[in-house]
This record gives sequence, C-alpha cells and structure tokens, in this order.
Amino acid sequence: DDVVAVVAERGLSLVAQMVGILKAGAGFLSLDPRYPEARLAECLEASGARVVLATERTRRAVERAVVGMSQPLRVVPFEDLEHSEPRADDVGVVTGPRHLAYVIYTSGSTGKPKGVMVEQAGMLNNQLSKVPYLELGEGDVIAQTAAQSFDISIWQLLLGPLCGATVDIVSDEVAQDPVRLFRYVADRGITVLEIVPSLLELALSSDELPDARALGLRWLLATGEGLPARLAERWRERYPGVGLVNAYGPAECSDDVTLERVDATSLKTRVGQAAIGRPMVGTCVYVLDEHLGLVPRGVTGQLCVSGIGVGRGYLGDPARTAESFVPNPLSEAGGERLYRTGDLGRQLEGGALEYVGRRDQQVKIRGQRIELGEIEARLQAHPGVREAVVLAVGDESQDKRLVAYVVPGPALASQELARVRQRLSEALAGELPDYMVPRQYVVLAQLPLNANGKLDRRWLPAPEAATSEAGSVAPQTELERELCAIWQEVLAVPRVGVTDNFFDLGGNSLLAVKVTSRVRAKLGVELELRAMFEVLTVKALAERLESMARPSASSDDLASILDQLEGEEGLAKRKV
Repeated sequence: DDVVAVVAERGLSLVAQMVGILKAGAGFLSLDPRYPEARLAECLEASGARVVLATERTRRAVERAVVGMSQPLRVVPFEDLEHSEPRADDVGVVTGPRHLAYVIYTSGSTGKPKGVMVEQAGMLNNQLSKVPYLELGEGDVIAQTAAQSFDISIWQLLLGPLCGATVDIVSDEVAQDPVRLFRYVADRGITVLEIVPSLLELALSSDELPDARALGLRWLLATGEGLPARLAERWRERYPGVGLVNAYGPAECSDDVTLERVDATSLKTRVGQAAIGRPMVGTCVYVLDEHLGLVPRGVTGQLCVSGIGVGRGYLGDPARTAESFVPNPLSEAGGERLYRTGDLGRQLEGGALEYVGRRDQQVKIRGQRIELGEIEARLQAHPGVREAVVLAVGDESQDKRLVAYVVPGPALASQELARVRQRLSEALAGELPDYMVPRQYVVLAQLPLNANGKLDRRWLPAPEAATSEAGSVAPQTELERELCAIWQEVLAVPRVGVTDNFFDLGGNSLLAVKVTSRVRAKLGVELELRAMFEVLTVKALAERLESMARPSASSDDLASILDQLEGEEGLAKRKV
C-alpha cells in the first residue's frame, strides 16, 4: 500500500513500471511529464510517495520538483531498473484485491488537487467487465490515447494483455488532432477507440476523415462528457458499421460504471443527451434525493454508486472522504459504502440512466475534470488581481472553454488587456496543467452582486470577440499574408493583424480545426492542431511553419562536408 510515483512518457516502459509496482504490493501514481514543476511537486508532496520513477527526459524536472519537500523522496531513473538483475522469486504473492492499485489526482474545489485511491478489485473489475461487453480478443487493437494522469488511460494501457489484444500507444501529437487520429486509426488497423465527444465533434466537422471502407474500427467509445444525441446520429450516419458505446463513470469508482450501446432504437426518443445506460457487472447506480432516498423513475436526482468499483476515498483528506463516501442506506449487507458523484441524472423508461448535469461548479473540458474554484483560487492569489471568477462558456460538445473574469488590483489596473492576459496566463501555466489555463480574459471594474451582496454569475457579460484594431500590424511576408487570409476566411472578420490573438477574434476549437485544414490544403503543411493553442498569433504561427520548413543537415550532408576537410584535422573531426 505504499505509493510509488511515475513521471514518464506513455510507452512500454511506463506499462512495465505500473505492473511492477502492483506486483510489489504498492499503488502507482502516474503523473503527466507535461505538468509544470509546481504541479508535480504539489501532487508528489500530497501523495506521501516514497519513491518516484523518472526517465532520462523527465529526471531533471522531477529532481527540481522534489527539492525542499517535507519528507524524503528518492528519485530512481528507469535506466537503473532496466539494467538491474531480475529477481528469481515472484514478489506478487503479497498483493490482494483490497490492496491499493493506484492514486489519481483530479482538480479540487478548495484550490488543491485531490488524490483518488482505487483498489485492485475495482481496477480489475472495470477492465474485465469490458472484455465480454465489447467481445474483445486477440484480433483487436486498442488505441491508447489518454494522458497518463487521466483515469481512462489505465484500462487503455492494461486491458490488452488480459485478453490477448494489442495496445497501440498513440503519440500526443496525433491523439490531440482528430483528423490525424482517425487517419492513424485507419492506417494502423485499430479496432477499439475511446474519444471524448468534443473531439468527436471536431472530427466529424472535417471533410478529411477516412471513408467508412478504410476504417477498421469495431467500437467507438464516447466518454468524459455528455454525448449529444445529434452527435451520435451524425457518427452512425457516417460510419454505420462501427458500434458506438456511451460510457460514464467517475475516477472515484475505478472509471466506468455504466455503458450504453447507442443504436437507432436507443436514439429514437432522445433529443438532448444519449443515455449513459445500465450499471456494469459488480456495480449499482442509484438516483437519490438529498436524503439518499430513491426518487421515482423520470425524476432528476443525484447519481450515487455502490459496489466493487467504489474507491477508498481521497488520500490524506478524511473530511472530504467522509462527505462523499457514505454508508449505503439501501444495502442489506452492512458495511457497504456509497459514493455521491455530484452528477445529476434520471432513470428512463426501460431502465437506462440519463446524465443531466452537475450540482456544483465542476465542469469537463475534453474529458478532463476541472473545479473552477481551483483556478479562481490561483488567480486570486496573484498580486495583480483583486477578485476573479472563472466560467466554462460555450456548447457542451463543440466549444466549451474557460473564461476568466478579473477585477485587477493596482499592479494590473493600468495595463491593456493583452498584457493582463499574458501575465496571468504565464502565472497560471507555472502552476496548473495546460487544460486548466483560461484562453480568454474579461477585465471588469467590479463583479456583479445580487441583493445579498453575493456574486451573481448570471450577470457576468458574455465574452465578445474583439475586432482587429486599425493600428494592428499588417503582414510583412507572403506566408503571413496567406495565413491572415485563412484566418479572415475562417473567423469571418474583415481584417486580421499578425499580432492579433486567435481566441480574442472569436476563435475556438472547431475553428482551429478548420484553420489547420486550410493550411494543409493551401500550403501543403501538416500543421498540428496543438499549434493553434500554443502560438495564438499569425506572426508566431508563421515562425512555427518556417522553422518546420527549414532543412536539417542529414548524416550524408555532414559526411560530404567532412570529406572536404583535409589533413589530420579533417580526419579527427570525421571521427568525432
């Protein structure tokens, strides 16, 4: 039951370390190496881990993160383990179903991430239940696309070996770009793909997807967000031969707790969301009122989960654990616990469950759980901010994005919006994962209050798209002119300057996909979707594309150059 942290890129070595940790009787904590060092340090400190495993690429960042921690934390390079002598005995005999399997950190409403503890029984039940449901076997290829700090990554990494299937670990660059992802799926013969609905929406909005005959998928699993019925219908129209499954489940319950095969019959009466289905084997899901009593069919209540998948609670936080993990009043057997998800739902005619929304400020963007209170706490701690509120704005499936409303203090009050955004984004990027950093900022003189003097979120103004100012910087090169024209076309604005921010001009995820498609078509460049969220301006994008186009010296080029060197000096350089 010790916690062993792993900070590593997704790959075979990561899988080996996860299995090794389980065999030793410990639980693994897999952290995304793309996290800022402050976030790594926060999670490592809170976990009480005794050891952290790092790769050659992540070791320095990990060593900086553990400096000054309250408890000693040993950093062990993967390479040391790979070259050590294997043990003759099987150390796995000490493990059992109630031993800790893993800890996973999610966003916390108090401003600090919370560590969810899951036991081996729950982890294994989640994985093994999927095998008969999806009829998985040796001929299947499962795409592993989720970040290693995201709970769905665990079954994607570990299920394949249990049923003889192949696991294809997809690079971050491909996994985050819907067009490249579906091309990859077709090229690699992948049969099982899990995707968040917002990414699926972006994919289906493109005309560059492979046709139905080229796609060998057997199953597409939608997870992490509500699945709009209209989106499910669009998928089935485009790929009628691929089974569509809607999956629902919180990290606190070992990932999925319900599954629903979405077909023409199940969609017939759906107008909003597709149903999330029925509980998996070993799991019960109830719709309860505030007093934990059952509500009638069709009435909205809180979704609560019991059964083998319910985790231990939150690591080092007994108060929060006691609030969310409670005795199950509906169980005939004593000692069973109930997890209160905070999600709202109802039971439909026929018995399937429907997800309705949240009781609190938790939101999901691209499947990632985000507590808005955590971002607000970080903003309010900034010396240039007097007050701050964060909202998730936009449609559930297409363009849900974070917008920060800020009342600046004296240090930022006289700054223009671009400077405010830059300073606050840089500060947050040093503390939070990238998906928790707002892309848009609205500066207010004061926050709207109700008659009782409390914040009234309903009266926060909608973030409006800015127009390119008359004094904006005009394009200087042919590439910049081409890119400005593409942005003008996609954003439907009369003018774009090379220093204008894509999101300030009304850009969003869907429009970013269209920009990358236009760049591919007009410029013949395979631009990654991620670039649109990193460079933000035409000028920066042009510089990125120019750097991609610069030829690098090949080994043959270098040999040719060295051949021209004469004498002993040339021979020495060639040897080097």
